[in-house]
Amino acid sequence: MGEIIDLHQQNSLQDAPQRALENSSPPSNSRRKAYVLRQFSKPGTYIQVTRSLLGDVQSPFEQALRLQDQNDPRAIAWYRKAIQAGEGVADSWCNLGILESGAGWKSRAMHCFQQAIRVEPRHFDAHYSLANLYYDNGELDLARIHYGIAAEISPDHPPLLHQQAMLALLDQQYATAISLLRRYTLLAEDPHSRDRAARLIQRIRADVAMDGT
Repeated sequence: MGEIIDLHQQNSLQDAPQRALENSSPPSNSRRKAYVLRQFSKPGTYIQVTRSLLGDVQSPFEQALRLQDQNDPRAIAWYRKAIQAGEGVADSWCNLGILESGAGWKSRAMHCFQQAIRVEPRHFDAHYSLANLYYDNGELDLARIHYGIAAEISPDHPPLLHQQAMLALLDQQYATAISLLRRYTLLAEDPHSRDRAARLIQRIRADVAMDGT
């Protein structure tokens, strides 16, 4: 958590901040590294999975999580089984969307995240992941809406703060961007990401002072 997410190329002021940050995330098949796989131990997760009385038999949702942790493509089928069984439906849709996005099926991923939100309107990971897809597609108004909802649910999520800062830069709201990045530097776990964010703040201030704005 707390990693800097790769950004689209922007011009002038936006290009420099992006280059300062974009190399901090490790390579991944998915463009978005901040997708969160909701585990049972995550605070706020409402699902209570009931294990079989046999003990060793996993429920469809548990099986899907295990397979997803192993990067096994069969996880997709097991999440669909969990949805059909009515088990962890919102989380199953969300994690299914993460898998579809990682496989390059963006429209399918959007549908999955939308279904998760339909089931659980305040599902943070679904709103955040859907916002990331809209951001990638250049649909910034829709990205703002879902980042905003995500911020109402979990305002101190570091990657979310970073994305909101990037949108503020695009809107030339430099003071807001700096404020968000300051919060990011206080909350991000990775020291390299914190350092890059601090350097970005300095660059923004220098560019703003140079422009006289």
